[in-house]
Amino acid sequence: MEAIEVKDKATEKQFLNLPHALYSKDSNWVCPPHSDIRKIFDAEKNPAFQHGKAKRWIVQEQGRVLGRIAAFYQHKAEWREAGIGFFESVDDEEVADLLFVTATSWLKQQGFIEIVGPINFGQRDAYWGLLVEGFGAPAYQDNYHLPYYQRLFEDFGWEQDFEQKTAMIQADYFNHERLGPIAQKVTSKEGYSFRSFNSRNLIQMSRDFSSIYNCAWQGHDHFNPVQEPEILKMMKQMKPLVKDDLISLAYVDNEPAGFFVSIRDINPMLRKFRGRFGILQKLALLYQLKTQPVQRMRAIVFGVVPEHQNKGLETGMIWKVFEATRNYPHMKEMELSWIGDFNPRMLRLLEGIGAKPWKKHVTYRLKIKD
Repeated sequence: MEAIEVKDKATEKQFLNLPHALYSKDSNWVCPPHSDIRKIFDAEKNPAFQHGKAKRWIVQEQGRVLGRIAAFYQHKAEWREAGIGFFESVDDEEVADLLFVTATSWLKQQGFIEIVGPINFGQRDAYWGLLVEGFGAPAYQDNYHLPYYQRLFEDFGWEQDFEQKTAMIQADYFNHERLGPIAQKVTSKEGYSFRSFNSRNLIQMSRDFSSIYNCAWQGHDHFNPVQEPEILKMMKQMKPLVKDDLISLAYVDNEPAGFFVSIRDINPMLRKFRGRFGILQKLALLYQLKTQPVQRMRAIVFGVVPEHQNKGLETGMIWKVFEATRNYPHMKEMELSWIGDFNPRMLRLLEGIGAKPWKKHVTYRLKIKD
């Protein structure tokens, strides 16, 4: 049994195809587009390479691929971070241990003595955390794992750093009685306004979103401010997934103060592609997005600038979005992802609106042994 670095198309294909074998009997698993994963490890397409490096390995025995892992780090003036991700393995501690030792040994050579995982290389709202509860159908870019992975991580010595919780809300759950009077008071308050996303004016939207994000997240660890062109590019890419009235923005005296963003979950449409996402699959997806009614949404980001937090804006935005769901009679549910256990205020808010616990991902931390 040996660990082999992914360096060519043949080993990359083995890296990408391993999950197909591992999840062959799991009806919930949806294969992420292989092009998405390739892009993460492409130095020309992933800006994380500007400040870091990444490597991938597979473990083979007698020609059979048994596991895979990636290791990466970013090193900027203000912070440095190392981690592992994209771990997959058969239920064998010897295989898992070889993967972990290979990845951590390389990171130790780069000067790191503590790492986190499983995480993503760069983008922090995708492919993050180990799924330990809620093994239902995953949303797009949501990590899905086999239950025994938790044992493989913890037996090696990984210790829990924090939990990321995902809740589910349906029309039957939504607490109209509690939220209605609060929302009415907030939405009628002088100087407060709540507006839907305007996909016909993406320049203004990118300006408002970047303003809110840079204010709301500046106190968080490893904060990196976003620029308007970056947000504008992202909005253009995500436009097919957006329903304007299912995104709410809050303004105070006409200044952007908060946003609640939900997008269509495309994973049910990606299932039959089995990782393929070329031009034919993209056209098929666009056709489905245009012709099929909205059935499932995923709330991906929720933020309020610090000076306006806990003043009702959160409730007002949620109310506006859930009032708008009446325009989509086929819509079954909305996933609210993911809230860290370091954000108890938001967890209480989700409980207050009637959201039910759905999934839990764990981000682990490991001190590399000498």
